[in-house]
Amino acid sequence: MQIIHMDLKKGEVKIKAENLDDFWYVSQIIDPSDLVRGRTFRKIKLGNQDDGAGKVVKKRVTVTVSVVKAEFSQTSSQLRILGTVTEGPEDIPKGAHQTIEVEEGTTITIFKKTWLRYQLERLKEAESSNSKSIILVVFDREEAYFARLRRNTYCLLYTSDAADEEDSV
Repeated sequence: MQIIHMDLKKGEVKIKAENLDDFWYVSQIIDPSDLVRGRTFRKIKLGNQDDGAGKVVKKRVTVTVSVVKAEFSQTSSQLRILGTVTEGPEDIPKGAHQTIEVEEGTTITIFKKTWLRYQLERLKEAESSNSKSIILVVFDREEAYFARLRRNTYCLLYTSDAADEEDSV
């Protein structure tokens, strides 16, 4: 994670999430009713939808949402921040529901009334954490498992059946 800007007097921290571990850290820092600003896509309806002649287009917008919840998903490798719009373009009404999807390389700004010490420590920990991978190998007489350890979980890389390999040698 990269901390781009930090102004605790204004309660503002701008970060760039770079990997899956960063998404987990951010999900632990964001609380309901925090404000988060980021770029996302919004479906905009053009034309008259009643007669079927209307068209729906996706538009890239920058919005600020009041967080309802943050969902971290390892399977989809993303963090979803769900909330209601407090700031945005004119064509997005305030109070409308919006999701900001945080992916690798996404920059977001988090606004809090007060930052707690443990939240700042988590940010610093995420920023200073090494991107070194630890590979775990578990070997039995018949099977071998290879996994990469991450801060909050592991990722199974490969499994083999050693008995099959011995037969082929």
